[in-house]
Amino acid sequence: MDAPPDQPLIEGSIEATTYGPPYLSRIEQRSGDTIEIGTNYLDNTGNQSFRIQHKNAQGKPTRSIVFQRDNQNRIVSISDPMGSECERRSGWFPCRQIRIRRLGNLVKVFETFGRATGTYLTNQYFYENGNYPHYLDEDR
Repeated sequence: MDAPPDQPLIEGSIEATTYGPPYLSRIEQRSGDTIEIGTNYLDNTGNQSFRIQHKNAQGKPTRSIVFQRDNQNRIVSISDPMGSECERRSGWFPCRQIRIRRLGNLVKVFETFGRATGTYLTNQYFYENGNYPHYLDEDR
């Protein structure tokens, strides 16, 4: 296929037809290690999730982290490198949960404090200035 006259092909270049918007899916480091960024998939709870995974130069997985999204494509939980979720006696729970208010503001972050008991540390965020509904006033 010939390039338009105002955009000549550069010698040695390759023309390709792509489908959909571009996205970063893999980073290859000089050491041979790779970081793979997966596409969204439905997890076992029916939520959209995606995984970022590190592999050593031999291609063996060493670390991973899983993000879960809500129906508006916002990240609502993060699971740690110990696996896709942390285990406790009553089942599975994310290592970090994120709560978002209707306006899209972050309101709470729950971070795992005790794996054995399933307890969380909580940070809350407040947006109390009516003139600036997305302006963070304080966190506790």
